[in-house]
Amino acid sequence: MSKLILLDLDGVLVDFVSGCLKALGRNEKHDDVKSWNFYKEWGISDKEFWGKCSTPGFWYNLELYPWAKEFYKSLKDYGDVIISTSPSSDTLCVQEKIAFCQDKLGVKSRNMMVGSRKELLARPGRILIDDYVENINNFNKNGGMGLLFKQPWNDGIDRNQIFELIKNQQDFASYRIIN
Repeated sequence: MSKLILLDLDGVLVDFVSGCLKALGRNEKHDDVKSWNFYKEWGISDKEFWGKCSTPGFWYNLELYPWAKEFYKSLKDYGDVIISTSPSSDTLCVQEKIAFCQDKLGVKSRNMMVGSRKELLARPGRILIDDYVENINNFNKNGGMGLLFKQPWNDGIDRNQIFELIKNQQDFASYRIIN
């Protein structure tokens, strides 16, 4: 039986952080961001942040990380890969994310799951690769196997380690709950 791999979009394949920094007019770089709600450290409210990061074209014009296409393609050797992405409350977000995946990754909309409750997809044999600790913990608590994708704002594991874990079908117990 083939594995089902749920692959996050923003922060794993797409450089959401750099897009936000640009929209906010900030000089910081991607690797300067060390926390999930980085904008709050600068006194920017949720309303202001999402207002600047929800203009028409924002989601569609984000950049793929340099490794994104190869990472996605290589994961397909280990199972069925579904893009699992959380939408913002921006009315264009879902539409632009679907168009982005179709045009820039060649992913059909039927191979996407859009929603922030990723733990509802958790089952034995299902893997979630995500950069957000809370998503991984919730997925693991609900019976899935979550792998935290390494970024400057988390203590995750790198792409090579992810491939090794999936390829060797190792026990994910040591990655179950992340502090």
